[in-house]
Amino acid sequence: MEKCSIVLLLGVLFAIVVGCPAAWAQTFRGIIQGTVTDATGAVLAGAKVTAHNMNTGTERTTVTNSSGSFNLPELAIGTYSLKVGIGNPFLGGGGPRGIQLAAKFSF
Repeated sequence: MEKCSIVLLLGVLFAIVVGCPAAWAQTFRGIIQGTVTDATGAVLAGAKVTAHNMNTGTERTTVTNSSGSFNLPELAIGTYSLKVGIGNPFLGGGGPRGIQLAAKFSF
């Protein structure tokens, strides 16, 4: 009986050790990324991109790189609108609204 308990305990410990990395892979954050172009399709380097969380009112801003790409990682799950503009003061109109970020689970 004691040997059976030890084997069972070792099996449970093994399952915990093997299963933990899967739990660590879960995230409750999202990412918005893309490329900003003008009407002709030319990329816009240095454009200001702001993501506005429509649920909480928080904003995150970044600037596009030399290839017009932007990346806003680690955003809280929610609904976002984007503003894109160039120059100072910030000139530009609205962007997409209602961007949904949802939970992602990786195993």
